[in-house]
Amino acid sequence: MMTKVTYPVLNVLCASIESIKEHGFVSKKEASATSASTASRVQQMLIEEYSCQNEETTQKAIEVISWALEDYNLKGDFGYTIKEMLNKGAVTLAQVAFIVTLPNQKKLSEDRELIKKELEKGTATSEWFGSLRKRDKFFVKLTDKKFVDRYGSYIYNIVTREGNIGSFFSQNNFEVSVGDCFLMKATPKRHVVSSWHGGKETQFNRVVIEEIMGKKEG
Repeated sequence: MMTKVTYPVLNVLCASIESIKEHGFVSKKEASATSASTASRVQQMLIEEYSCQNEETTQKAIEVISWALEDYNLKGDFGYTIKEMLNKGAVTLAQVAFIVTLPNQKKLSEDRELIKKELEKGTATSEWFGSLRKRDKFFVKLTDKKFVDRYGSYIYNIVTREGNIGSFFSQNNFEVSVGDCFLMKATPKRHVVSSWHGGKETQFNRVVIEEIMGKKEG
C-alpha cells in the first residue's frame, strides 16, 4: 500500500505567503486560464520541492498558525478541520487548498478589526433615540446604504445631529444618497448595542421618507 505524500504545514504556509505576496490571493472560483489559483500555485511549488529559506516568511507562517488555533478565529466544521490539520503538522497535496486560505483569512480578520475600532471611535457617544413602538418623525442623515441579497432589502444607516446612530431595512429603494439629510416618519423597533461598531443603535421599521433636504455642511 502506497503511503500518501505529505507536506509540513509550516512549509505550505510559507509557500502561500510568498505566492500571495507576488500574485495576490486568487481563489479557485476567481482563477482563470491566465491566473492560476493560489492553491494551484502552492501545490506546484511543493511538487517542485519548495523549501522556505526566509526567516521573516517563516515567522509570518508561525503567526498564522497561532492565529488559526485561537478558539474565536476559525469556527464551525471548517475551523475544526483546519485545526485538526494544523495539529497534525502535515497535509496531503489535496489538503493544501484548505491551508493556503489562512494567510488571507488572517489579513481580512485584522482589517475588519481595524475598521471596527475606527467605527467604535465615532460611535462611543451614540445614544438611543425615540420611544419604542411610538411612531414619530425624525430628522437624520444617511451614512450608508446597500442592498442585502439574503434579505431582499436595502439597509439604511443613519445618524442624528447629536451623533446618535440608527438603521432600518426597506424593500424600497428610496431616492436618497449618502450624506443626504431627510425627515422620516418611523417607529423605533429596538434599542440595541451593535455587535459591529459597539455603539448604541436604534433600529426602525415602517419608515416613510417625508422630505429630503439634501446634503448639509458638517
